[in-house]
Amino acid sequence: MTTAPQLRVLFFDVFGTCVAQRTPVADELWKAAKEALESDASSMSSEVRDKATETTYDQWFDFGGEWDREVDNFAKESITKHNSVDWRAVDTYRLQSLHTLLANRGLITSRHSDTTSSHFQVEPDSLWTESQLQHLARVWHRLPPWPDTCRGLDLLNQKFSTVTLSNAYNEILSLLHDSNTSFDINKIPDL
Repeated sequence: MTTAPQLRVLFFDVFGTCVAQRTPVADELWKAAKEALESDASSMSSEVRDKATETTYDQWFDFGGEWDREVDNFAKESITKHNSVDWRAVDTYRLQSLHTLLANRGLITSRHSDTTSSHFQVEPDSLWTESQLQHLARVWHRLPPWPDTCRGLDLLNQKFSTVTLSNAYNEILSLLHDSNTSFDINKIPDL
């Protein structure tokens, strides 16, 4: 009679499972919009200012979800075409899609910097500057762990090896590590 193999390793997704996604993205967009609206240095047009003022937190939350779906579709297309994902290309696309989605809502005005490039140049009458948009596009690198993630992984690491199988950025894994928890990849037992 054979016995069932003992469970020794637990594999985790990171985005949405170990780190929060939607709320932190909405929080950062909401906060950045409020700061831009309150800034004396802003040269945004009155039309952009009105649209940004009317944008609710729930709309920023929905915007973050749409933005994530756009980038997720890009990554899926990359897998279909190339059987892999170049995460630097995903970051570039994340910024491009942020430009597009904001422009579609009339919150930024932009133009291609030249006819051979996919790079946009943000006009001064926009809600945010190009450097602010670049910072916002990297919000996905700063997602915080869920409140119970660190403690849960600590408890699981006492009995199992925990490993991530995820498309998470190294910065997110570092955030988990900085929270005094990490995936237990160094103690994977021989299988």
